[in-house]
Amino acid sequence: MKTAIAKRMTALLLLVVMAVPFIFGDYHASAKTEQMKGVWVATVYSINFPSVKNNVAAQKAELDKIVENAYNAGLNAIFFQVRPQGDALYRSSIY
Repeated sequence: MKTAIAKRMTALLLLVVMAVPFIFGDYHASAKTEQMKGVWVATVYSINFPSVKNNVAAQKAELDKIVENAYNAGLNAIFFQVRPQGDALYRSSIY
């Protein structure tokens, strides 16, 4: 009987100890306040990129413009699709 009561008291004490930081802690103040704001750049069927094919210089300039526009819009993440159709947008020995 004492063992069951001791287990319950230990469980209750553990629960209280674990709950205290959530009840009295100020997690919002210590959390990072910056949110992720991003854009998806789709390359399948050249939806967003590249608008010009077989011209590396034009594609680099176009990608620079996408990054610049994202920065000017206040975005802090770019999700760039590099394998649109099971292939790759770069030379690879794997694909």
